[in-house]
Amino acid sequence: MTNRLLEQIFQRSAKALVGMGAEAEDEILSAIAENAEEAQAQGKNALVMTLNHAIRIDLGKSGQKDSLSFRVSHKIEREGRLDDPDQDEMDLGS
Repeated sequence: MTNRLLEQIFQRSAKALVGMGAEAEDEILSAIAENAEEAQAQGKNALVMTLNHAIRIDLGKSGQKDSLSFRVSHKIEREGRLDDPDQDEMDLGS
């Protein structure tokens, strides 16, 4: 990397991410285990967990804030067609 400021930001962020991961390790592993059991009970093979790492730079204060969030989301989907209630149906005959 040629820009020293960006290099500093990313190196600091990588170190922070590892530290936050270690700090939240038990919670992350617990969430994985609980959701794996639930997925198995529901007959699902796939388990998806989202881990988000964010870097916030405050250039005015020369500050950096890193955050790690994680979650497993549950989603039920159904698709259907919405008919226009103001549109009369056309009788096309048989």
